[in-house]
Amino acid sequence: MRRQKIYAVLIIITLTAGAVLFFAFYNRSVFNGNRVADRNSYMLDIRRMNGTDTHSLELRDGDTLGIRFNGKKSSLHMEIRSPDGKVLYAGNGTEATDFTISVPKHGSYLIFVKACHATGGSISIKVRRGMK
Repeated sequence: MRRQKIYAVLIIITLTAGAVLFFAFYNRSVFNGNRVADRNSYMLDIRRMNGTDTHSLELRDGDTLGIRFNGKKSSLHMEIRSPDGKVLYAGNGTEATDFTISVPKHGSYLIFVKACHATGGSISIKVRRGMK
């Protein structure tokens, strides 16, 4: 009887340790693909991604963002926020895939991309400078 209790405890410890290791590695951040981020663009070509990526663009009123968002069969989510924190765009690239956003005022705009075990997809944002 004592031996069975020891085996039961060892099995529980082993299963718990295995579950902890599985979830630790399963949810780790990973990016496999190409990333270009500069003052005039932000592009991700994703082969595999889990985690988040951010980039900020310094924009002026009158600028526009030309956006191509292909979420494929991935779980990608992107937000673009104005300097005051308002969300100008939030989506997963399934409804709108090729669109523009007009910049309402001067400042630093944050692009936030979150992927949950994404396997493929792309995001391309190009700044088109206004005349102001």
